[in-house]
Amino acid sequence: MMKMYKKILAMILAASMVLAAGCGKTEPTQNENKPSESTPAVKESESTPATEVSEEEPIEIEKVTLYPQSASLQSGIRDGYMKELFAKYGLEVEVWAFSEDKTNAILASGDLPDVMYVTADQLKTLIEGEMVLNLEDYLDQIPNLTKVDSIDGALNYSREFLSAGTGDLYGIPIYVGTLPNTGTTDRNQLMLYWDYYKEIGFPEIESPDDLIDIFKQMKEKFPKDKLGNETYAVATLYRTDRYDFLHGYSTLYGYTNTYFTKMVAANMATGELEYLLEEDGILKDAIIWYNKLYKEGLLDPNSINIDRGTLLTKTWDGADVGSYFMVTAEVSGSNDYFKPIYFPGEMVYNRGTNQFGGNGAYLVVNAESKNVDAALRLLNMFADADAYLEWLAGPEGEIWEVKEGTNEAYLTDKFVEYLEGGASEEFTFSTGEQRVLFNTLPIVTQGSPTSYTDAEGNPRSTFPWQWSEALVITQNAQRQVEWREQYGYDTWFNLLKDKDALVTSGRLVEADKFITQPSEEQKLTINALTDTILNASWKMIYAESDTELQGIWDQMIKDAEGLGAKDIYDWTVQNIENAVKIKDNLIGK
Repeated sequence: MMKMYKKILAMILAASMVLAAGCGKTEPTQNENKPSESTPAVKESESTPATEVSEEEPIEIEKVTLYPQSASLQSGIRDGYMKELFAKYGLEVEVWAFSEDKTNAILASGDLPDVMYVTADQLKTLIEGEMVLNLEDYLDQIPNLTKVDSIDGALNYSREFLSAGTGDLYGIPIYVGTLPNTGTTDRNQLMLYWDYYKEIGFPEIESPDDLIDIFKQMKEKFPKDKLGNETYAVATLYRTDRYDFLHGYSTLYGYTNTYFTKMVAANMATGELEYLLEEDGILKDAIIWYNKLYKEGLLDPNSINIDRGTLLTKTWDGADVGSYFMVTAEVSGSNDYFKPIYFPGEMVYNRGTNQFGGNGAYLVVNAESKNVDAALRLLNMFADADAYLEWLAGPEGEIWEVKEGTNEAYLTDKFVEYLEGGASEEFTFSTGEQRVLFNTLPIVTQGSPTSYTDAEGNPRSTFPWQWSEALVITQNAQRQVEWREQYGYDTWFNLLKDKDALVTSGRLVEADKFITQPSEEQKLTINALTDTILNASWKMIYAESDTELQGIWDQMIKDAEGLGAKDIYDWTVQNIENAVKIKDNLIGK
């Protein structure tokens, strides 16, 4: 079952793997081009609207050339179902071969394809060289843009920060909108070793403090792992530049670790910006909780010496051994042995949208293209969630089908059988063609709503592997089935939604994109604070008494504030609030 799960997970992530590509360039900050008044996302166009291709009329096919974001997209002219999909837009798409040398040659010569993926730095160069089309007068020829979630913010972001100071739209951000729902919240969750939890009878958890008694029960029943080593409730790790233990604990209450080193504990659920060194703040709460575990013999005493690779090996790669009872957000990954656990008051942050696009790549049109109309149709297709559904899953009737007389979409019987059979090979269409991913990202996301719905009227996303009935099939290992029976929900994501414990949006979400970086002097202060606070925190975690812990805390506060902790906090809060204003201005709030 685990092989099938990993296969499906790989397929879910396949279309997103290129998110890492093209990220070597530095993204612009708000200092490059400060936004003023809120700009309407779609400006009035002076061009003549393009005639839409009608299925009742003969479709004239025009060739358009595309330069990809990376070598993961195969070069050449597409055949099979992708050829048919492009033809619906009157297109034949030829992908140019990608290489760094080729990219540099294109930028140097100005010999661009019709459409090209570019980085922020490349976009600036192309605009200044007048090599790419100003898209402001052509937006009515890309009507699907208006249907894309969060597109206003994304286009305004491009105008304000990626236009070489012109304020016009040249590059369209990719992967904009609703992020895919895989049924999980990635690393932001409390997870228990399911077999141990089941053996002690699934005791209820009202708060993290209740876990201590539960861990004692587990320790009594399972004092040794399968290799004969002593078990512990948890291990965390010590890295000199980050608050790993705090990351794990704080995410149970909706915090992000983004600003810890800058003295701010940002709660994504409430939007509050707390001083990290507050007496009753999240840092001290985390220290006290880990100290309780230590004094009960439940924290691996070697935690301060454990590196991340070792911890991952013991919690994920070697999870079957059962060395630890719990993992939290400082450990990423996924396996069948640890399952997410809910307790009242838990708040899990899991960003729900890309408001300004993904992975730092942008689509441009060659200013000298002889096929501008065709290039714009390609962009229009890239903004069409229904087209992306066919792109990822083939034409209707193969993996998915529409109920006659409705817009309700369902998995085909053949695809259900394929999933139930383990999905060990790529899906084969009735034509004999195998599904082959057109491996690049469009303007919309995998999670973008299509025009189709389920039986309850909920929009279907572009990726049938993530439809609820598919997740029930693919996430069907015995422990996952037991988890569903215990909690009564098909996925962890849906449990959190029902409990109103899921944070997907908020005033602080994606504000970090507009943060000003600290000065060199501030960086020195931040480094000194991190060193001081982390050293003291670990001494407190290993403290033998509450009195000892409080004494270390008091001295730490004195030392940190002597270094300028409050000044860094004040600067960071002002920085974040300014970033929130920029973000809100771009999305039109």
